Amino acid sequence: IKNFFVDNYPEPIFEDNGEQCIDMIYLRYAR
Repeated sequence: IKNFFVDNYPEPIFEDNGEQCIDMIYLRYAR
């Protein structure tokens, strides 16, 4: 599910360092 949260969130989610934390969000919800 590579772009699951990209497709399901209204706007990209970024960490403080500017990188998209899609993987972190995915791992959080995958538990």
